[in-house]
Order: sequence, then C-alpha cells, then structure tokens
Amino acid sequence: MEDVIAQMEGYGQALRRVDQDRSSLYTALIRSLSLGLHQRSGMEGFIDAMCGEILLHNIALKWSSYAVMDGDSEPLQLRCSYGLPPLPLVFPAGSDPCWQEFRKEPVIIYSLHDGAVPKWLLPLRGSLAELAIFPLTSGLQCAFWILGSKESGYFQRVGTEHFLLIPRMAQIVSSLQQQALRDPLTSLPNRAYLTPRMEEAIARSQRQERLFAVGVFDLDGFKPVNDTYGHSVGDLLLQELAWRLQNSLRTSDAVVRLGGDEFVFICEDLGSWADLEMVLERIQHAVEKPFFFAGHEIRVGASLGLTIYPFDDSPARGLLHHADLALYAAKATKMARKDFYVLYDRSKNERGISSPAIAKRQQYHSLLDNHIVVHYQPILNTDTGMVQEVEALARLQDRERLLPPEEFLPYLSQADRNVLSLKVIERSLSQITTWDVLGFSLSVTVSIDAAGLLEENLAEILQRLLADAQIPASRLTLEIMEGKELLDEENAQAHLLALKRLGVRLALNDLGTAYGGLGRLKDFPFDAVKLDKSFSTDLEKRPRDVHFLLSVIDLAQNWGVDLIVAGAHSPAILSALCAAGVHRVQGYAVAEPVPGQQIPQVLQSGVKTCKQDNEVLAVYVSYLMAMRSIRNLLVQNIYHLPAEVLHSVLRPLSKIGPITRRISRLQIHLRRLMKIIVAGTISPTDGLHEFDEIARALTEEIERAILLYGDHDKLPQTGHVQLTATPVQAGRVNLHREQAAYAHQ
Repeated sequence: MEDVIAQMEGYGQALRRVDQDRSSLYTALIRSLSLGLHQRSGMEGFIDAMCGEILLHNIALKWSSYAVMDGDSEPLQLRCSYGLPPLPLVFPAGSDPCWQEFRKEPVIIYSLHDGAVPKWLLPLRGSLAELAIFPLTSGLQCAFWILGSKESGYFQRVGTEHFLLIPRMAQIVSSLQQQALRDPLTSLPNRAYLTPRMEEAIARSQRQERLFAVGVFDLDGFKPVNDTYGHSVGDLLLQELAWRLQNSLRTSDAVVRLGGDEFVFICEDLGSWADLEMVLERIQHAVEKPFFFAGHEIRVGASLGLTIYPFDDSPARGLLHHADLALYAAKATKMARKDFYVLYDRSKNERGISSPAIAKRQQYHSLLDNHIVVHYQPILNTDTGMVQEVEALARLQDRERLLPPEEFLPYLSQADRNVLSLKVIERSLSQITTWDVLGFSLSVTVSIDAAGLLEENLAEILQRLLADAQIPASRLTLEIMEGKELLDEENAQAHLLALKRLGVRLALNDLGTAYGGLGRLKDFPFDAVKLDKSFSTDLEKRPRDVHFLLSVIDLAQNWGVDLIVAGAHSPAILSALCAAGVHRVQGYAVAEPVPGQQIPQVLQSGVKTCKQDNEVLAVYVSYLMAMRSIRNLLVQNIYHLPAEVLHSVLRPLSKIGPITRRISRLQIHLRRLMKIIVAGTISPTDGLHEFDEIARALTEEIERAILLYGDHDKLPQTGHVQLTATPVQAGRVNLHREQAAYAHQ
C-alpha cells in the first residue's frame, strides 16, 4: 500500500511539474507580448522578448534563440541568443535538405544523445539533452525559434502543442505589424516600412555583391485630375497605379507610397544597368498607360530621381535623400530631359567627384565605335565529332587590355547593348563569308538580351544584314539571354515568330537561370536551349547535379528542341556530357574562344572529343541512366527479359567496380533482386519498392565516393581502394585516413 501511495505521489508531483512548466510558458508569453510590442515592433521583437522571458521562468530550458535566413543562398544568422555562451555552431547552407524539412513540419525535435543527430548540433551535446526547432513565417525570410532543454523528453512531456502557440502568436503579431506598415488607400507599404527595408537591402547587396537602386517619383499632371474629376477619381487612379506598379516589379523589388502622389521603389539583385533599365521601362509603361474612369480617358506622367548602391554608398536615409535630390533635378528639367528619370550625380551636389558608374558607362560607350573584338568558340557535335557551328563572343579593346563581357556589360545601357549585338552580328556574317572561301562551312550563334530582341525593327535590320552578306538566315542563331524576362513579356511570341519567318534560328540561353518559366517555354518557337554553364562546370564537385542534367535532357527531347550544354571545361565533364547523350557541347575542354582568323587552324588541328573509358563522371552518368532504364522496365511490368538485355542494362554497374565494401554489398543485392524479379518470385509492387530502396542507397554511396576520391582521375576497377593520395584541397585534413576508413565500410 505504501508503494502505491508513493507512486501516486510521484504521479502528482510530475503533473504539478508539467502544470508549472506550462504556466511558466504562458507567463512568458504574456510578458513577451507586452515587452516585445513596446520595445521592438513586430514579430522579431516579440520573439526576442520571448527568448529571454522563457528562460527566466523555466529551469529546464537552457537555451533560446531566434535565427533568420534571407534566402537559399544565404547562411542562417542568429538574431538573438539567450542562456548558453557563444558556441562554435556552423549552420548548414540554406539549400541543405534539412531546412526544406523544417519548412514542412510545425516542429522538429532532436535528441542530442542520438547517434543520428546532425553534425552541426554536436557542439550542443555537452550542454543540452534535447533541441526543438520551430519554423516561423517572416515575410520573405525563413525564420526559426530554437529551444534547448537539459532534460530528455521535455517537450513531449510538457506538450509541443503548447509551445506551438508561440509561432502562431508570432504570426498574429506579424500580421498586425504588416497592417501598421500599409497605406490604407493603396495597400502598398508606407513610410514606416521604408528605412528597415532599405537597411536590409544594403546588407544583402554587400553579402551578394549585387547592385540595388532606390527611386523616388511623383506624378506629373495629377493635380489637374483631382481638380477636374474630384478626389474620388484621384484615389481610384492611385489605387489602379499601385496595382500596376506591383505587377510591373519583380518579387525581389518593392514599391512604397510616401503620401499624396509620391512613391519610392527599391529594386534589388541587379547585375547590370540593363537589368534596372528594364524595370524602369515597366514603371514608365505602368504610369503612362491611359486610365479610364467613368467614361473618361486620363493620362499622367512621372518624374523619377534615382540613385544606385554601392556607387552611392550612403546609409539608408542618405540614399533616400539623394534620390529625392535627383527627383528635384528631374522635375526642373522636365521639358528638356530625354528620359523620365535622372540619376543622382554626386558632382552636381557635393564635391567635384563624378559617379564611378557614370564614368565607366561613358568609357565603355566610347569603345563601342571602333574597339569591338569578336572571338569565336567552337560547339562540338558529339555524334559526329565535328564542329559545324561557333558562338560569337564580344570583347572590348581598352588600350592593352581585352575586356571580357562580364566587365563591361553591367555598365552598358540597353541602347548600347543593342548596338553591340548588331555589330557582332554584322561582323559574324562577314566572317562566315571568309570561312566559306577557305572551305569551312560554319553557322554562328550570337547572344542578344530579351529587351534587344523585343525591338520593333529587329527583324527588318537582320533581313538587311543577311541580304548584304548573302548568307542564308538559317546559318544565324540568336541566343536569347535573360529568358525569364522574355517569357514575362506579353508580345514576346509575336517578335519570335517574326524572326522565325525570316528563317533565323532561335535558342534560349541560360536555361538554368530561366528554369522558373519552363512551364511556358514549350509555347515559344525555340529551336534550341542552352543549359547555363553554372550547372555543368562544378559537376565533379556536385555529382548530384547530374540528376538535373538528365531531367533537362528529357525535357529538351520531349519538346523537340536541341540542347546545348556550356561549361565543359574539363575532359571529365566533357566525357560525362557525352555519356549522358548531350549532342552539342561547348567549353574549354573542346576549344577556347579565338579570333576568327584562327578558327580554320583550330579545326584543322582537331578539337577535343569524347573519351569516356572509365572516367569517374562518365561512368556515374552511365550508371544513373542504366538505373533509370531498369526502373522504367519495372514500372511497365516488363519482367521476362532475355538475359542479354538484362546484362546490357546492368553493364555500367561492372564499371563502377567494388570501390568500397558497402558499394560491393549493394551491387550484389541489386543483382540478386533483378534475378528474383526476372524469375517472377516477387510481386511487381514489392520488386519496384525494393529496387528503389537499393538504388537510392547505392546512388548515395557512389556520390559519396566520387566526392571523396575527387582527386583521382579514374575509378578503381578491381579490389578495394589502396590509398596513397595526399590532401589536395585547403581544409581537407588527413584525407587519406578518411578515405581508408570509408573504403573499409
């Protein structure tokens, strides 16, 4: 009886402890709402207060922190941390799968004593027993509330549903803050939103080394609208304009209403002046397009003052002031100015120092007259091993220096870019004639950006240039950059069809960067697409990108367009692309860009072609394609295969070789499974499920091996690896020990 009483008292104490912990949680919540909303507005202020308060009222919790991530390419940053001293935590990158998992679940709990705990949490093991991570919604950011307990099973004992009230309350606080930061008439962000947003933009610009622009503009001719039609119509016009502006800007941009007819826009993630110019054109179109109210057509204009960070490296308030000064200059020169905007010029407002951006723009503009140099890079047809086309690449000769496009293109205006593209086309057509005389029949590809392609008279200009050179239009390919911008244009298809009627071939450049618009891509008359070189140059370091490559190959085949892959800068990557079935390849491993007069010599001496043998990447690609073939057969319930067919499909597995014991075991399991499947002693569903499990594990192990043995040119063919390698990468300490340990797993 005494044991029963003691047990009941234990239960009672445990329940009281749970009630006490829950009560302390709600006490901290109430205090945090008061403190957070008075000291720092919004969700971040509330969570900051909560992080401190919850530790004051709960002895089991030892660490509370709040972290944010601006984007998948950005590292996680701790905004506040309470309880533990600073720890050497190295958070995984934003693209790590763990963060994707966090976005799906309301909470993820880690036991730090578990052997499978992520490595980045190991520094907490001596201080905490359990960690709970709660995803939060914070505008464009990914945010996380992190709690650490010294007791195992603490969060389950108290009940995670009670802790989940904090993220829900944070969302309510965020919604209230957003309402306070909105203009009631247009629903645009208001002045209170502006300074914090600009400070964030400055920080992102510094981290990402990208430009961002701040513009202040007001409407020309708005006062007569109010005087003639009344303020109600003026309000409707502002509402319609706000809607147009929001639909004209990109997701990374923002437009703010300061009051009256005055607005501010923030344009981030700019790689060049041309990027900004395209946004400015959309803003101008949104303002100057007629408004229709109560049967009346109303037209207004705009004056805009502009400044660009980091050329103007002022703080947020300084940037806004400078844009405002430029606006006054725009309004003062309204009758004489060429554009509706004026760029802030420090020399006119402070000391006699000209803007670096303007100086560079003027310098490169002057070089367009007589200093354009065109180099040509061969494109290999992997089926024939021949070169039948080249890409024209523009350079600028600046005294002794030959400037690459990444150095001067960001500073060229859209008009200058159009001039450059047309001059490169004209020279390329002339070069084709020269090659023809020498007995080399080649086609030429020339890059042109989306805005240049949409010029009204482009087709007429090209028709004249082709006629003057007497070159068939089919030997000219226009490779369109900034494809995502093109797909967003309403009249893009009409322009493309006009060029197609002319006979010019069309290719979409930088396919990877336009991947968000691929769903609409099939509706456009492209002859070819090019995979951005950033997706192929690092294949040796990121073998998982091969999966993406194979998917793009399938897409191109399904759409009936050619695929060109750039960035084949090493023999290993070239062999991998050939093994994947890419028919047109470009990169330093094929040939480097050279002046036009050197192309015959390059072709006569022979360009590099595919040599697959047993190169790491080529073998891995063949293996992946074989596994896809096997799975397709299983999905179609094709089990009774002749032995020679099965053997041909499994042949790439023999090239992989027994690199490690683990890979050897998985290969054996796979071959056994295939024999069982062919024999019909396992159901189709079970066979497919087991195949997927083995294939996934085998693929992960081979990718791991490729990364580990990345400094070897070949995969071993017999026996387990005997390592004599030395470290070749900075920070790779005792690599030979790590490899040896892995090889015996």
